[in-house]
Formats: sequence, structure tokens, C-alpha cells
Amino acid sequence: MIRVQQCRPLDKAQRREWLVVGWILIQFLIVNAGHTSLLCGYLIIYKVPFYLFRGTRKSFLDKHSPVDLIIFDCDGVLVDSELIVNRILQQGLSDLGWELTLQQTMDHFMGKSLKHCIDDIENHLGKRTDPEFWRGMQQKTFAAFETDLKPVPGICEVLNILPYRKCVASSGSQQKMRKTLGLTGLLSYFDDCLFSGTEVARGKPFPDLFLYAAEQMTCRPAHCVVVEDSPFGIEAAIRADMRVLGYCQGTNADNFSAKGAVTFKDMSDLPGLIGELDED
Repeated sequence: MIRVQQCRPLDKAQRREWLVVGWILIQFLIVNAGHTSLLCGYLIIYKVPFYLFRGTRKSFLDKHSPVDLIIFDCDGVLVDSELIVNRILQQGLSDLGWELTLQQTMDHFMGKSLKHCIDDIENHLGKRTDPEFWRGMQQKTFAAFETDLKPVPGICEVLNILPYRKCVASSGSQQKMRKTLGLTGLLSYFDDCLFSGTEVARGKPFPDLFLYAAEQMTCRPAHCVVVEDSPFGIEAAIRADMRVLGYCQGTNADNFSAKGAVTFKDMSDLPGLIGELDED
């Protein structure tokens, strides 16, 4: 069963709808009714909706919004890269003097932008890291991609049958996305609609990247569905007031559900879940 998210006050477009309807009713009341009716009309039109939808994440007008755009995260959703990236990062952190297990590395850094990761690492170490170190890490990562990277199981079949517009919004750079999607044969599915965390002021868990992607694709947040595999990405999608599906293969689904995502473990389930959201 799909759980309907809670949501925010009316957005600008919805307020305009109320204003148009309200203006017409006010004109009718001016001509046909007294001041008491006019005051009641004002309260019903302009005050009740504000308090009715205040403090919710999904307004009444958007509850049944059709799905128009699917926004995919890249690493771990489209390409099976999380273990590769985090294994190399774990080794690099050990070289810097920060000992973490692979699981701890994934829990701490998965879904964050490189800048966010570097800031966290430098704060922990209490010193700046050498840019040359990160260039070396990128070279090791890209070399591992060449030999080990594969698409997430089932994603090709899903992309072939989804009838919606699609784009990618990833914390990774454009270079990394093009590299990984190109190596796995997935790049052609997205018609160059790739959006990077480096293009916005704040990365995940802030909503900036998903809102930027929706704006570039000329789609309102209410008509977007995000497919994510990290707590930071799920939080970002929810803060953007988008519906979110959490791919939790190899991850604790409770962490995603607690943040408000509908969870699934098999990519073959994704089309059906999106279809259910489209019918809500």
C-alpha cells in the first residue's frame, strides 16, 4: 500500500487558482449580497485554505497530481557503483588516518557530494587535505569503473518500459555521471538530461538539486517522483515536496520508511509502484 506523504502550504500556482476563484465570487457577492455575506466569502476563500493546508507537505490540490517526471539518482540506483566508490574511499581515509569499516564509510558518506565529503573529512581530521590526494582517488575510482562497474540489476528493463519523462540528479559531477552511465550503456536513456550537485548552492540533503532538475525539465515538484538509495537523497526529495521511492537493496528499509519513502528491494517492482502513485 502506498503511503501518502504529508506536505507544505499552497504554492504560488495554487494560490493563484484560489485568487481567481475568490475574485469571481467576491464580485458576485458585491452585486448580489450584503456586507456580512461579503465578509463570510472572504474568510472562506482566503483564510480557510491557508489554515487547512498549513503545516502539511502535500496540499489538497496536489494530492492526486499525475506523474510526469521520474528523477533518478545515479550511484546505486542506475549504476552499481556504491561498493566500488566506498571501498576506495575507505582505503583513502585509512591512508589519511581515519579508520572506518566499509559499512561505516557508506553510512557516513553515501549520497553526499564530493565537496560535502571533503568538508566532513577535513573537519574530522582537523586539517586541509591535498587536492592531489583527491585527483588520485578519482583516478583509482575511474579505473575500477572500467573493470567492475555494471548497471543495477533490472534497471535496463525498467527504463525500457517506463512511459514517463526521465532525468538524473546526482551528487556526482557531470564527468562522473557521463563516465558511469556511458560505461553501462544507460546514457542514451536520458537524452542528456543530467543534473549535478555541483550546479547548485547546496547538495543533498537540501532540496536544491531536485528543485533545480524539476525547473530545468519544466515540471512542478508535485508531478515528480524521485528514485533514491540514500537517506540524504530521500530527505532532499521530501524537502522538495516530491514523492520518493527508496531502493533499499542491501540497505535497512526502516531507515528509508522512517524518512517518509515508499521502499522496494527489486527494480522490477518500480514500474508498478510509480503506476500506483500516478493513480493516487
